[in-house]
Amino acid sequence: MKIINLGIAFFLELIMLVIYGYFGYRLLPGGAPWPLRYGLTILIPASMAIFWGFFLAPRAGHRLQMPWLLIMKLVIMGAGVGMLWQLQKTTLAVIIAIVIGVHCLLATMWHQV
Repeated sequence: MKIINLGIAFFLELIMLVIYGYFGYRLLPGGAPWPLRYGLTILIPASMAIFWGFFLAPRAGHRLQMPWLLIMKLVIMGAGVGMLWQLQKTTLAVIIAIVIGVHCLLATMWHQV
């Protein structure tokens, strides 16, 4: 079960990249210049990934300590859920929020955070 929970953690991180990119693409109205839309599609998830890599990744040089590590992970993943909600993907947002909650609870219990 612990290995499955680690796999879920990685899967959630990848899902967050997709959500952040989708939100970046949908952030501007359809008539916005395509370089700006595609730029946000790349820039938003890239900035999140860089932050994650510096402060939250298991081998990060400046990895945050508990409880800040868990708080920041929840903030970033919660923001992704909020983005889905804002884009009116409410069912998907609720499902992902439940998976995040269960994962974080188990990861905390098993000292995987």
